[in-house]
Amino acid sequence: MSLIDTIHDPNKYKNRIPTLNERQFLISMIHQEEEEISSIESQLVDAQRLAVSQLIVLQESEATLEAAKRVNCLMRVALGRLRDTSFDIDSLGEMSTTWKRPSTPPPQVAFDNLMTEKERLVESHSQSIQSSQINLQRAAQQVYQLEEEVESRRSILAFIDDSIRSFVDRRKQLSYQIDKKKDLIGPRRRIPAEVWALIFNEYIDEEEAVYENNQREGRAGYPTLRLSHVCRFWRETVQTHPVLWRYIALPRATEVSRNQWERINHYRLHLGVSLPIAYIIPDSRGGTGSGLRLSDLLSRFAGFQVLELRVSRRNSEAEDLLASLNTSIGELRLIGTFKSGNAGTSCPLKVMALKHVKNLQCIYVQPSIRNSVPHDPTMAISVVGFTQSNIDVRSIILFLDALPTVTEVSFSLPYPYTIDGDGLRSPIVLPNLSTIIIPLAVIDVLFTREVNLPSLTSVSLFYCDCGYSNLERWKGFLSIMKRRQQITHLTVSGVSAIELSPLIGKIFLEDLPSLSHVTLQGKAAVFGLKALVEQRSLSTRLKEVNVSQSDITFLQLYDEVSKLRKLIPPTSLQIRISNCFNISSIEAERVQNLE
Repeated sequence: MSLIDTIHDPNKYKNRIPTLNERQFLISMIHQEEEEISSIESQLVDAQRLAVSQLIVLQESEATLEAAKRVNCLMRVALGRLRDTSFDIDSLGEMSTTWKRPSTPPPQVAFDNLMTEKERLVESHSQSIQSSQINLQRAAQQVYQLEEEVESRRSILAFIDDSIRSFVDRRKQLSYQIDKKKDLIGPRRRIPAEVWALIFNEYIDEEEAVYENNQREGRAGYPTLRLSHVCRFWRETVQTHPVLWRYIALPRATEVSRNQWERINHYRLHLGVSLPIAYIIPDSRGGTGSGLRLSDLLSRFAGFQVLELRVSRRNSEAEDLLASLNTSIGELRLIGTFKSGNAGTSCPLKVMALKHVKNLQCIYVQPSIRNSVPHDPTMAISVVGFTQSNIDVRSIILFLDALPTVTEVSFSLPYPYTIDGDGLRSPIVLPNLSTIIIPLAVIDVLFTREVNLPSLTSVSLFYCDCGYSNLERWKGFLSIMKRRQQITHLTVSGVSAIELSPLIGKIFLEDLPSLSHVTLQGKAAVFGLKALVEQRSLSTRLKEVNVSQSDITFLQLYDEVSKLRKLIPPTSLQIRISNCFNISSIEAERVQNLE
C-alpha cells in the first residue's frame, strides 16, 4: 500500500502508522499547503475589498439609470402631449383660411395682429416639438450608455465573485488535504482498536442509560449501529468486539417485520458468546401476517444477561414468550404500569416461564405463581427484587413461598408508598433466604412472626422516615425466633440528619452476638463508627468494617478507627474505605493500615 492511497482514502487503513520519512514528507507538504492557504487568504481579502467597491459603484450606477429612465419617461409624456395639441393648432390654421379681412381700418388692425399671433403660435409649437424630440433622443442615448455601464459593472462583479469562490474552494480543498495529512501523523492513528472499543463501550452505556431513564420513550437510539456507520475502521472495531452488541431492542409485537427480524439477527450474529441485554421498546409496528415470530428469533440466542419485558393486563404475552424460551436468563425484569396506591400490574406466571431465570426483578408488577403441569421443573431463581408504591404483604410472601431457591430479596419503595398488611397468615418457611435488602420502615410488616427465616445471615437496611419508631421496628424484627443470633452481616445506609446520635447507634447495634461484618454507607458512617466503639462486647467480635459513599471527613474517620484499633488488633479486624467524597486514596490507605 502506498502513502498516496492512504492520503486519498484515510478511512481505508485507519490503523496504518506512517514511517519516519513519510512523516517528514507529510509535515513538509502540510507546511507548503498552509503557506498557500495564507497567500489565498491575502488574495481573498483583496478580492472581497474590490468586490465591495465595485458593488458600491454598481449600486450608484443603477440609481442613476433609474433616474435617467424616469426623465426619459417624463419627456415622452411631454412630447406626447405636445403632439396632442398639434391637431388643434392645425385646425386653427384651416379655420383661418375662411376668415375675411375687415374693410374698415380699426378691425383690420386687430385682424392683422390676430393672424400674426396665430403664425407665432404655430411656429413656437413646431419649435417645441423639435426641441422635445432632440432632448428625448439625448435622454435615450444617456439611458443606453448607463445601461452599458451597469452591465459592465455587473460583469466585473461577477468575475470578482467567481474569483472569490475559487479562492474559497481552493482554501477548503487545501484545508481538507491538510486535515487528512494531519490525521495520518496525529495521535488518533496510534490508538489501538482495543482502546477505541473501551471508549465505544462507555458511550453505548451512557446512551442506553439515558434511554432507560426516559422510560424508553421514543425510538431506540441503536448507538452500536450508528458507530459502525462512521468509517471502515470504526465498523471493523465494532464488529470485532462482541461486547458492544449486547444491547438489543425488541419490538413489542408477537410478529415482527422483516427489517426488525434482520436488525435483531444482525446483533445476534455479532454477539459471539457474549450474552445480550434485551429490552422491549414501545414499537408495535410489527409485520402482522409476516410469519416471523419474535419467540422464534429469541430462541436463537444462547442466553440473556438481562431480559426486560413489559407486562400488560390485557394478555399474557410476557408469560407466553418466556415459556417458549429454552435459554438461560441471568436477570428478568418484568415492568408493569405505575399507578399511585396500586400494587402494580397483575402478572400470574407459570413455573415453566421461570425455569431458566436466575434473578427476577418485579417493577410495578404484582407477580404470582401458578402450576402449569403436574411435574413442574425446579426453578433456579436465587434473587428477587420488588419496586412498588403499594406493598401487598400477603401476595409477596406467598410469591416468595413458591420460590424455595431464593437466597436474596430486595425492596425499593418510591415515596409516597402504602402498605397493605395482613396478620392472618399460616406459618411460612423461606428455607434458603439468607439476605434481605429492605427499608427499615417495612421490615417488621413484611417478615412477621409467621414468616420463618432459618437461613437469614445478612440484612441491608435503609431508612424511609425519621424517629425512634424505626428502632422499635428493628427490635421487633430481631426478637422473632433466632434472628438476633443469626445475623452476621449488617449494612446501614440512608440515615437522616435527625438520627445522627451515638445513642441511637448503640441501641441499633446492641444484642447482635454473631455480627462480624458491618457496612456503613452515607451518613450512617459517623454515628455507626461511634456506636461500634461504645459496643465493646460487639466490637471484639468484628472481622470487617466497610465505610463507603460517605461524606465523613478524614479527621472523624481517623479518630473513630483509632479507637476501634485499641479494642481490636489489626490482625483481627479489617477496615475498608471506598468512594468517600472527602477522603483521598492516600488518606484511605493510611486509615486502613492504621495500627
